[in-house]
Amino acid sequence: MTRLPGWWIALGLLASTAAGCGAIEYSVYILQAHEAIAEAEVAGAGPAMEGDECGPEQEGVSCWLAPYEYTYALEHLRKAREEVGQADYQAAVEMARAARDFARKARDMAAQLRREAGRD
Repeated sequence: MTRLPGWWIALGLLASTAAGCGAIEYSVYILQAHEAIAEAEVAGAGPAMEGDECGPEQEGVSCWLAPYEYTYALEHLRKAREEVGQADYQAAVEMARAARDFARKARDMAAQLRREAGRD
């Protein structure tokens, strides 16, 4: 019977551990993205809840304070979920990271616009 050298076993264990790291890294970024999107919604970058609409005084005008950044974050979050469903963890991590970063940008822009308008 042929025995595998110890370094082959160690290499196999290292490879199997490294393969699982993508899912862990994705989980960290996806949770951060969800949190940042929720913060952006509270700041007024997007709707605070599903179906949130502007008041009658702003009919026909977007009342979201950072609609492009907020939407960009949401679409990257959706794409991250799609990529992880296809086991492309590297792409999923990149999309989740972009979602997090743009949600934070939307949150910060909305907060700044609220301060400038004297609403905070």
